[in-house]
This record gives sequence, structure tokens and C-alpha cells, in this order.
Amino acid sequence: NTAIQSLTPQGIKVIFSSFFIGHYAPLTFLSYAIEYHFFKLNPFPFHLFNLILHLLNCLLVFWLFYLISGNMVSSLLVALLFGIHPLQVQTVAWISERKNLLYGLFYLGAMVCYCYYVRSRFRLQYYLAALFLFLLSLLAKSMAVTLPLLLIVFDYFVYGRSDRKIIVEKVPFFLLSLAFALVAIVGSHITGNIRGQSLFAIWDKIITAGYAIITYLYKIFLPINLASLYHYSEDLTTHFRPLFIYSSATLFLWISALIISSHYTKKALWGSLFFLVTILPILQFIPTGEMIIADHYIYISVLGIFYIISEGIMWLYKRNKDKGVLANIT
Repeated sequence: NTAIQSLTPQGIKVIFSSFFIGHYAPLTFLSYAIEYHFFKLNPFPFHLFNLILHLLNCLLVFWLFYLISGNMVSSLLVALLFGIHPLQVQTVAWISERKNLLYGLFYLGAMVCYCYYVRSRFRLQYYLAALFLFLLSLLAKSMAVTLPLLLIVFDYFVYGRSDRKIIVEKVPFFLLSLAFALVAIVGSHITGNIRGQSLFAIWDKIITAGYAIITYLYKIFLPINLASLYHYSEDLTTHFRPLFIYSSATLFLWISALIISSHYTKKALWGSLFFLVTILPILQFIPTGEMIIADHYIYISVLGIFYIISEGIMWLYKRNKDKGVLANIT
């Protein structure tokens, strides 16, 4: 990418006004340009900055989930799983996935600011900070478009807000999402990344989405056979039919478990929606690229599942502890 070789006003203008391999991620490429200006192609600073960004994201994860749960141990467990899980290796070790780390940094930062916006009884400065960080997240990677929808889910399940205001105050967020979603589609169209043919059939899309969701869940709980590239198969309806049957059964069991658990707590439902909302852009409803799945696609999405796991562990610990106390009393 020759655009990163010039940190001049003209070079910065090129970065913010052009696509690179179908991607519009000017903030990410600006970070490359700054590093290239000082270190040229020495790989160490690039890798070091990726690692620093990931560590900062771990701190933000702890901060965010502490604000959500108020439980330090549970929040620490979410941050620990996020920090060391093998699925995160691709994002951190692959310099080209800097956009994931940067978008995650500002995405999480926007959520933290939004927490303070609600907790402070809607102080404007926190709202504006969240909106600004959201813009930076979009400039790093267009996958950040999911934030407005996630904030609505967040309002309802975490803070119990269900009035019309939660929609009205998201309008600027949705407008930014729409703008950057259109830019991303245009960029993919220009470079030919959007696939056509039978892939636009609704059946293929359902199979692809179901397969991706279940595969991601499988790799979160059992991270084996990981790969840098999972090749795409054109013959989805034939090749993935058995997997689709298993996926449907697994999704049915998952939904059933959520319905049952929702009578006691909304935590599992909130974590599941966090996971599903944040992976919406990569479920291939608009078929792009050569892959159905990739480890780096769920860098932020895994937090929803890790939250469920951590809360489940805390529930089991508390339950066993209470049983132990009762046993000692009797």
C-alpha cells in the first residue's frame, strides 16, 4: 500500500479519500503511515503496537463489564478470556488486522462512555464522547456499524430502559452507521468483492449464516483446527446440508435454553444478543470475499459468550458456597 509511505498532507488526503482492496479504513492506514514514517518496514514496532492495542482493549473490556455487572471477579474473567483465547491470535499477530484492534478500542470506549451517559442521568458530554469514539471506530473498520443496535439491546437488558428516547437518541449513531455501511458496500462493489450468482438465494444465506454461527461457537468452546484462511465453497446447499441440520438443532437447543433461563435471569440472553448483533455484518447476507468465516471476524463478538461463561462460573461458585455454608450450619 503505497499510500502509507507519505505522511504529508497530500498523503493523508489520499488515505482518507480512497479504498484499499475494497476497504475504507483511513484511521488504520494512518497508523501504518505514522509507523512507516519512523520505522520504515521494520516489523517489530508494528507488532508491538498491535500487542499494546490488544492489552488496552483488555483493560477496556474489564472496565466495561465491571460497569455492567459490578462484579470485579466476573469482569476480570471476561477480560482474561478475551486476552488469551486462541481465536484472538489472528487479530493480534497479523499486522494487517490492525483495523480490528483499532475499531475494537474505540468501539469499547464508546460503550464505556455510553454507560457513564446513562449512569450520570444523561449528561451530554458522555453522549458526545460516545458518538465521537463511534466515528473513530467506523474510520478504523466499518464492522463497527453494529454499535447503535447493540446500544438499544444494552439499554433494555442492562438498564431496563424501554421508552421511545432510547431510539431517538440513537438517530445520530444510526445515520453514521448507514453512511459507513454504504461506503463499505461501494468499496466492495468497486473491487469485485461482492459475490453474485446463486449466493443471493435466501436458502444459501440461511445455510451460510447458520453454519457460521455454530462454527464460531464451536471454535470458542473448542479452539482446535484453527486456520489463517477457511476457504469458501460455492456449493453451499450440497456441501453444508448435513452441517445445516446439526446447526439448526444446536440453534434450537440454544434458543430453548435462553427461553428457560430468561425466567430466572436476563444475563444469558443479553450475552447471546451481544454475540449475535456484533457478528451480523459477517454472516454473508451480502456475500463478500473468499471466506465464510475467519477467526478475526469475532474479535469483539466473543465477549458476549465470555460474559455468559463468567456469570455461569460465578453462579456455580456462589451456589456451591451457599451449600457449603448450609452444610456447616446443619
